[in-house]
Amino acid sequence: MTPRVRKWALTAHIAFSVGWLGAVAGFLVLSIAGLTSRDAHVVRGAYLAMDLIGLFIIVPMSLAALATGLIQALGTEWGLFQHYWVLVKFLLTIGATFLLLLAPIHRRGGCGETRLTGRAGNVT
Repeated sequence: MTPRVRKWALTAHIAFSVGWLGAVAGFLVLSIAGLTSRDAHVVRGAYLAMDLIGLFIIVPMSLAALATGLIQALGTEWGLFQHYWVLVKFLLTIGATFLLLLAPIHRRGGCGETRLTGRAGNVT
């Protein structure tokens, strides 16, 4: 891998990894807001936003981080098996991506709907 391509691959890997982390942080904030709010509109909005973030940001970012990490490991002198921390990081990313795809967020639609049973827009 030429130095220019290596720098582009590293930049892409860092961008996707940090983007994935940021999306998960936003997802966490929305989940806390959805769980603690007593306003039905806030709960519904939080769960709808979580669905979109999971489907269109978290899943693609995790797959892109996994792919660019593999490219970095195989295309540079770091290698995939030469340093234990590279392999551990790769296995953790595979595990997190597998768990993410095992229970997709977008297939759990309506998980906030069960709490929306109160009167006048209040959540019980």
